Amino acid sequence: MGKTLISALLLGVIGAWPTNAAACKIKPYPDQFQTGSPTAGSLQPPPMLSLVDARVTRSKYAPPGNGDCGEVGSLELQFEAAGASAWPADLGVRLSLLGGSLPPPFQIPAYALVATQGTLNFAGGDDPSQPMDFTLQATAVDSAGNESSPIEVHVTDPGRQSSGCSFAGKPSHDSTLWGSFASFCLLGLSLIRALRMRIHRRG
Repeated sequence: MGKTLISALLLGVIGAWPTNAAACKIKPYPDQFQTGSPTAGSLQPPPMLSLVDARVTRSKYAPPGNGDCGEVGSLELQFEAAGASAWPADLGVRLSLLGGSLPPPFQIPAYALVATQGTLNFAGGDDPSQPMDFTLQATAVDSAGNESSPIEVHVTDPGRQSSGCSFAGKPSHDSTLWGSFASFCLLGLSLIRALRMRIHRRG
């Protein structure tokens, strides 16, 4: 009976291993906006863009990662179209680099991109200690391929400089899960040790 209980405990520990340790999967940039429709658009240029927000989210640590996406940083750009109360469904955004160096995590294709409700999201493996400073050009593109006048988008982030161990904010789901797992392992080992001592005494 003692061996059966020990086996059950070991199976319980193995079953508690996190299942989210698979490779991190991300979408590096938005889908391509389709142009060339003969019936869409007009000879008039699309509405000019205005930038609502540009947000950089740095990774927890530099690549390579361990499957929890902690090495992934992101860039979110939110635009409005002049004169439109909501983002037009037949309007995309084309970006190009004007100045500075584009960080490795953010790949920007040459073609126009689908801007969901005016928002573009980019993601990739990011070294949070590296600063960012670059300028993009953004134009609105309609389904016929017409483009608006360009605007400039300046993105800058100083990077996070390491200064020993520091913690901020609430623990992530992963850290909580690993803490629970570690506690469960310690409990299991203690029970196994107690059972072995009991079996030894009976022998």
